[in-house]
Amino acid sequence: MRIEIKFFEGALPSPDAGSIGLEPGAQGKAGAWAEFTGTVREMEKGEKIPALRYEIYHRMAKKVLAQHVEELGKKYGLLAARFWHREGLVPVGESSVYIAIAAPHRKEAFAAIAELLDRLKSNVPIWKIEAEIDLPPKLEVIPPALDSMTGVWKLLAERVGTLGEERVPLDGARHRILREHVKADADQPPFDRSAVDGYAIIPGQVPAKYRVIGVVKAGEIAARAPGPGEALRIFTGASVPAPGLAVVMQENVRVEGDFISLDHRLLAGENVRVKGGDAQLGNVILSAGSRLSAAELAILASVGMTRPLVNALPRVAHATTGDEIVPPDTVPRPGQIRNTNQILISTLLQNAGVPLANIYQEHWGDDAAQASIRVATEPFANADIILISGGASVGEHDYTARLLEEAGFELVVRKVNLRPGRPLLVGFRGNKVAFGLPGNPVSHFVCFALFVRQALELLMSPKALRQPRPRFHTLALSQPLAKAANSRPTLWPARYLYRGPVLSLEPLPWSNSGNLGALAGANALIFVPANTPEIAAGQPVRFLYVPNTAQL
Repeated sequence: MRIEIKFFEGALPSPDAGSIGLEPGAQGKAGAWAEFTGTVREMEKGEKIPALRYEIYHRMAKKVLAQHVEELGKKYGLLAARFWHREGLVPVGESSVYIAIAAPHRKEAFAAIAELLDRLKSNVPIWKIEAEIDLPPKLEVIPPALDSMTGVWKLLAERVGTLGEERVPLDGARHRILREHVKADADQPPFDRSAVDGYAIIPGQVPAKYRVIGVVKAGEIAARAPGPGEALRIFTGASVPAPGLAVVMQENVRVEGDFISLDHRLLAGENVRVKGGDAQLGNVILSAGSRLSAAELAILASVGMTRPLVNALPRVAHATTGDEIVPPDTVPRPGQIRNTNQILISTLLQNAGVPLANIYQEHWGDDAAQASIRVATEPFANADIILISGGASVGEHDYTARLLEEAGFELVVRKVNLRPGRPLLVGFRGNKVAFGLPGNPVSHFVCFALFVRQALELLMSPKALRQPRPRFHTLALSQPLAKAANSRPTLWPARYLYRGPVLSLEPLPWSNSGNLGALAGANALIFVPANTPEIAAGQPVRFLYVPNTAQL
């Protein structure tokens, strides 16, 4: 069975019924080609909306969808399947998903589409998010309190500036965010190409015998196209010399000297990647706002864009505080602890796209006067973001708030109604932002994921495409979450992973904000509303995905 799964930024292309093709020998079995198109409605959860935003985890989504389609193929005897989904912003009235199924009868085709749609809702990592654009001003009647999670996000969206842009070589663009649309400089592929090693022929009657007239390899041009009863030996990537030809896989022919024979019928264009089939000259193939991972960089290379326009890199200065903190390679004396926040913050920053060369770290003790000198000196003086670990509370030795105010920062947030991470400081001086992070490591992890990373995203994203808050997703818990009750909303460390065809969200054992071991394997934070006693397995929860590896 042929399976085609594609994701598109921008409108879905017009489908050509049956163009996906069928496996050799299946052409005569297809009695139905059923199609489904999903369109964004103007009402969502009882409220009128202008658009929806779809977020897709490409690699996992393709893997899960392929497994589902293969299972349905066996169940219903399917012959081919196509699944297209749009990502990004989809306005009301436009198509978000297209599914087509080839099957022996319409009953099987319709049943397969219905079941695939049901499975799509359960465990495929394609998330539908209510778009936060063009909302009526009346929805913002009561502004969120500054000590709430949403209040801090609103503040960051209003106050954090956008970094400039620069052109850099491809090997320096990794992690960066594209600041311009990139268009195809030619049709892709630029000519009809063979998708397999085999023989190019004019599709005809079967059984049939063809005389081999020549060989064409990738990078070569055939002397002439095969005529009736002739075949051209062709290899993957080689130019197909004429329209209307098909390529039969070498495994599906019998070679008899200078002749080949086959006993199944081919469709015109079968096993041929058609000129312009992936993109046509002038098509946008990568949109502004795309984060440049390995695949995106390869796409840029494919159109000769060797110096893309991307965001400038943020400069981050980070200081840990406290006389009790010693380096990791030191044996602590009684009352001392090793410095874990320095490597934690450095790694989280790199995971968020800040290169190590743009991260400066040092350790301050409890000497406020010395710290005051350091925060006014390079590289802290001109850092885009300043992070100070510890000293954010109101104890006798907690000097971070006073230090930042003396350095000219307007402290707008002095605590946040959150567990962990309550003693959070957020201040601004012009376009620069400073965070006073509570000293415990789990608080560091949570505050970074919710607020520091969001500030970095705002700094690096084009103004028109900035997201005002992190994106939370919804998934059923795979294990119960007990002992979650707290008077404050809680962000609970969790592990989000793929098990077979199922996405799993597992809360991790966690007792307090100093419990560093609770972060082992954590790549998600479950949002637990205040005063929630426990959450049963199978109950849907909101969670924030926190990548624990660098975005490539």
